[in-house]
Amino acid sequence: MKSPIVRVDKKGSSWVIINRPEVRNALDLETANQLSKALEECASDDGCRVVVLTGEGDCFCAGGDVAAMHKAEKGNELGHYLRRISRAINRSILTMKEMKKPVVAAVNGSAMGAGFSLLLGADLRIAVDTAKFAMSFRNIGLAPGCGTYLLPRMIGQAKASQLVLMGDVIDANEAWRLGLVNITVKPKDLVKVTEEYIHNLTSGPTRALALSKDLLNKSLEGAMSDHCEREAEAIGRSGENRDGKEGIRAFVEKRRPKFL
Repeated sequence: MKSPIVRVDKKGSSWVIINRPEVRNALDLETANQLSKALEECASDDGCRVVVLTGEGDCFCAGGDVAAMHKAEKGNELGHYLRRISRAINRSILTMKEMKKPVVAAVNGSAMGAGFSLLLGADLRIAVDTAKFAMSFRNIGLAPGCGTYLLPRMIGQAKASQLVLMGDVIDANEAWRLGLVNITVKPKDLVKVTEEYIHNLTSGPTRALALSKDLLNKSLEGAMSDHCEREAEAIGRSGENRDGKEGIRAFVEKRRPKFL
């Protein structure tokens, strides 16, 4: 029997696991939709008090599945495809932010592009000290389809601009210094430390934590849902121009892209 591409393990808390280790847990449209559905089900599950998001294997999420983008580009549907996957990923981020229970990201390896954006939706982030992070959309000629609402609110406009516009790759220590992760741990300690966080949260006052989370979220000004739609349009438009198509082709052909 084929393993689900998004697996939910329930053991008091719900562990939502992106299960495509063969492609470093990259997100194609089906995976993004299944992830959104899994998180929505966790949000409505009264028996679940904490949600953990992680990836299978040694990578959290490598971002969007560029092979799937290339297939859409060959069918002259890249812009449409990118809008759809952007909306699906943003539904997951919105669900994590809006659900009444705490969400912990157990960052078991690198988080790139959409993977980086996904972990921003969690309330608490635990990362292995070998993890790398990047808003790597520009490397394949695309505008970010997710993440730019939360990132500047978390680390400030200047640093967010550097990560987005320059495509800098940062390590776990820098992510901790910037406040992107709460703690870094050795890979062998990730599950243990995550379970300690879960125990702390599940043994706490459920309703008070839900209200606290709501207060924290409402401290962010502006409508995230409106901004998410702007992101979907931006990534769609960027996929329709020459640089987006060239970036996808170059990635698949294993060569440097030639951007205009």
